[in-house]
Amino acid sequence: MFAVLNFPEFSPFVFILPQIELGSLSLGPFPIRWYALSYLLGIAASFYYASQILKRPHLYGGRTPPVKQEDMDEVLFWSFIGIILGGRLGYILFYRLPHGAERSEIAADPMSLLRLWEGGLAFHGGFLGVCLAVYLIARARKIPLLNFADIGAMIAPISIFSVRVLGNFMNAELYGRQTTSPLGMVFPEGYAVNNYGPPIAYDAVEKAWVYLGTEVARYPSQIFEGILEGLLPTLLLAFLAW
Repeated sequence: MFAVLNFPEFSPFVFILPQIELGSLSLGPFPIRWYALSYLLGIAASFYYASQILKRPHLYGGRTPPVKQEDMDEVLFWSFIGIILGGRLGYILFYRLPHGAERSEIAADPMSLLRLWEGGLAFHGGFLGVCLAVYLIARARKIPLLNFADIGAMIAPISIFSVRVLGNFMNAELYGRQTTSPLGMVFPEGYAVNNYGPPIAYDAVEKAWVYLGTEVARYPSQIFEGILEGLLPTLLLAFLAW
């Protein structure tokens, strides 16, 4: 027998910026979420690593790297835009529009689509946004796309590690299947398969579906993915390249 681990009572917010009053205009408050922080840290670490790669001509056989630092600076700027726009669009298309209650809420309050501080970015949408940004910059600057891809392959797993561990795990989402092993953890709303069923109600306050069922231990697959898709590929590619 073993003691089942329960998901720690983490708040989805790292901290909350207070409301700002600008005359008659009121903005905020702005909660800073773990998911947003995971993106920022992943981007910062990835592009710092990219800058170090470009400072090492011996990685290119002693030749001048085909991608310059100013090229990567532009990629950083437009990748950030691509992550925000692509991530938000992906979240809306895949997670909000399919639900009738969400569509009604959007119709009643279209400005909710712009309130990023309320949460809502999809990793796959952000990934496609970055791919589009890199493709357009490579084309505009006449740099072979594979030269960017070489660097991207080395730095992308850093962001995957950050998003899986700091984003998905701290949000208690994307957990794995049921388990009775010591690696299991009881996540909020991690219901048993035979009790999962369809949603029975939509909580407009919490902006989440309420389900019937019993919470059970599940694999913390976010941690596994962060290590196997992020940390290990980063170390392996670094070893092969350096």
